[in-house]
Amino acid sequence: MSYKPYKKFIDGLVELSDSVEARRVLTGWRHPEPSPERRKVEDFLSALDDDQRQILASLLQEERTGGIHDALAFLESEEYTISDDKGRPLKEAPFRNSTLITQLGLKVTPGRSSS
Repeated sequence: MSYKPYKKFIDGLVELSDSVEARRVLTGWRHPEPSPERRKVEDFLSALDDDQRQILASLLQEERTGGIHDALAFLESEEYTISDDKGRPLKEAPFRNSTLITQLGLKVTPGRSSS
């Protein structure tokens, strides 16, 4: 069995795993015209020192990575399958229970009916 489609799937998710908000916290980027709700966030962020921004950015990144992991765990628990570019389902999950599961774009197809 070729693992290339799984690698493509994982690589696609790795590209999406970087938290934009964490990067903004670290770099000090601010919205030029924040909404009233966002203004509260901007005020909070501007009050943080460098160490606090680093801690917050780390937490945001962990949550982003955790969200990807949760989505993958859901797909696996519902017996979704990954298909190659020709629509053939890949029957084995070579990266199941691996640390790579936290880093997993191909087509995802539901396995069980939720009705």
